[in-house]
Amino acid sequence: MKARLALLLIVILFAVAFLSYNALNNQEMCLTKSEISKDTSFSLNLTSVAFYYLALQTPSGLEKEYPNSHVIYLADDQALDYFALIKLYNLTRFGLALSITQKILNASKAYGGLFKYWNPVFEVLGVYPTTTIPMSGVDHRIGSLDGYTLMATIFRPNPSFDYYSYADQLAYRTLLEVHLGNYSQAEVLFENLSKMWNGKGFVDKAFNGVYQSYKLADYVIVWRVLASNAHTCQFAKKYLTIVHRITSIMSVLQSYSGGVWTGYKWVNQTMVYGTNISLTNGETTSLFVISF
Repeated sequence: MKARLALLLIVILFAVAFLSYNALNNQEMCLTKSEISKDTSFSLNLTSVAFYYLALQTPSGLEKEYPNSHVIYLADDQALDYFALIKLYNLTRFGLALSITQKILNASKAYGGLFKYWNPVFEVLGVYPTTTIPMSGVDHRIGSLDGYTLMATIFRPNPSFDYYSYADQLAYRTLLEVHLGNYSQAEVLFENLSKMWNGKGFVDKAFNGVYQSYKLADYVIVWRVLASNAHTCQFAKKYLTIVHRITSIMSVLQSYSGGVWTGYKWVNQTMVYGTNISLTNGETTSLFVISF
């Protein structure tokens, strides 16, 4: 009996040692933080971005959708702009950025705070839903303030929503699965997201001939999470070529105003962007800063 117990103990100790060795070996093969930072780097003038947010500021302190807009999105713009500005301040120590964040935060309190209206994009900020049921969103008018229309995209559980058809929703779902520890499922989702990449942009159900810039940032954010996790870092390495191509495109999408163009096209193998293609807005700009 004692011999059997001793043998069982040896087997258990061996198994623990083997698993520990594998975990350590996987961590050693992961990219370092500096390598991940280098692989996801792109050109973005953060000082110009700060002044862009200043141009979005309204008398209440809330940020409007884009310059000259008369619409304020409570969700998801305020949360994204706030956290992008926090990151901008941490990187630059530019006081203007911190001043704008304080105004956004104070103004948002009257409307339930930054996360009153849930949006899957909040997952890039590390804020996750209380359910795993797919959600779909509809824009709602909340009211008006200082001559601006207050809007919010309100998401509700929708089991039939096909998030597999949309690059951004696949990205956010991947983050959720990593958060839940479902690493194999996260890899499946990211692989499907990567299949939407055609070398120029993401072609999903929403594609209408103009590539959406914010989906580039979404991909970089999610890839960085996968590359930083010991369970998925080896998988993430397979997509470095896509990441490098995406960041090269992101590097040219900042406009003279400091904001980021929301869309771009390819004409005769030449990338085209600007006022004839799209506008700049806070949401896209914020996702670029968050992915920076």
